[in-house]
Amino acid sequence: MAGAGMRVPEGGFVPNDQIQSLRELARLRARLMRERQDYLRQLVGQLDVVFPEHRSALGDVSTVRARRLLAACPTAHHLAQATPAALRRPAPRGFSLQDATTLRDRARGSAYSGKAAHARGQVVRTLLAQYERLTTAIDELDEAVQGLLPPTEATGGPSDATLLQTLPGVGPHTAGTLLGELGSFTRFANARALVAYVGFYPVISQSGERTALPYLSPVGSRIARHVRYLAAVNAVRRSAEWRALYRRKTAQGKTAKQALIAVAVKWLHAAYAMLKHRVPYDPTRFAGALAESST
Repeated sequence: MAGAGMRVPEGGFVPNDQIQSLRELARLRARLMRERQDYLRQLVGQLDVVFPEHRSALGDVSTVRARRLLAACPTAHHLAQATPAALRRPAPRGFSLQDATTLRDRARGSAYSGKAAHARGQVVRTLLAQYERLTTAIDELDEAVQGLLPPTEATGGPSDATLLQTLPGVGPHTAGTLLGELGSFTRFANARALVAYVGFYPVISQSGERTALPYLSPVGSRIARHVRYLAAVNAVRRSAEWRALYRRKTAQGKTAKQALIAVAVKWLHAAYAMLKHRVPYDPTRFAGALAESST
C-alpha cells in the first residue's frame, strides 16, 4: 500500500484525444518491440548453428552492417564462398577490404559443416525479414508519436513533451509514452502520488515470521515503469549529475537495479516540479539540490 499522502487521481479521469492517441501508439510499439526481440533471439539461435563464430566475427547481429551481410550471405557456408569485394557491397561505409577478408577467412574456418545450408540460410533470411518489417513499423510509430507532440501549448508556452525532453535520456518516444500512459503529471496531488501511481515503491511480503525481499509494486502502468527505467539508464550514461546520484546510491550499498530505480524516482520528482512550474531542466540546479539532499 502506498504511504500516507500518496493520493492518486480519482478513477473518473478521462484522457483527452491526444493522450489516448499516444497511449494507443505506445502500447502497440511495446508489443512490436517484444515481437522484434523474439525474432532476434530466434535469429541468434539459428546463427549459433550456421555460423557459431558469429559473435566475434560479426558482433551485435542487430546492427545494420550485420543484418545486411547476413541477408546476402546467411551462413558460414555462404560467407566462405563470397569474395571480399562481394562482402563489401551490402555493408555500410567503414567496412574495409581487410575487414571483409577477415570475415571470409573466419567463415572458411567455421565449425559449421555446411549441412542443409540452403534451408538454414532461408530460415536466417526469413527471420531477418521479420526483424526488418518490425523495425520499419516501429520507426513509423515513432514518427507518428512525434507528430502528436506539439512544441507549444495554446498559451504559447512550451508543452509538457517539450519540457520533458530537456531531461537527459528523454526523446520523443519516452515523452510520448509517459504522457500517453500517465496523462498530465500535474493531475496528481504531488510527486509522491505520481511515483506511487507508476509503481516505483517497494512492497514487503510477510508470512508468519518470514519476510521476503521487497519488490516493486505491480500496480500502475508496466509500460510507463519500463520506459522510465530505461530512461534512467540513459540518464546515468549521458549525464554527470545523474551518474553521481547513481554512484551515491551504490556507495550506500544498493544494487545496480535498486540504484537505477532510485534514479527513476528522483527523475519523476524532478519532472513533476518542472511541469508544475513550467520550467526546463537545469542540470546545475539539480546537481545543487542533490548536494544538499541526504536522500
